Amino acid sequence: MTKCCAFGAAATLSSSVLAKPAAALRRSSIELAPDRIVHHAEFAKALDTMGDRTAAREQWQQVVELKPVFAQDRRYQEMALKRLELP
Repeated sequence: MTKCCAFGAAATLSSSVLAKPAAALRRSSIELAPDRIVHHAEFAKALDTMGDRTAAREQWQQVVELKPVFAQDRRYQEMALKRLELP
């Protein structure tokens, strides 16, 4: 039981530590291609992981508002709608 809990805490810490560089990369991706849904969705995920729910919600809203172009865009939009339903 202790190993499981310790591993879970380590995994959470690791993902939040890695989220900051991931967020920076996603922000750069958005600057290069602001109309790509994938960039906004992945940035929103990183922001959620870091605990910045307000900024994440703004990105999820962008995902919903952008025009889907690629096959995975609709999947990201469905994900965004579910995330926006959360309090």
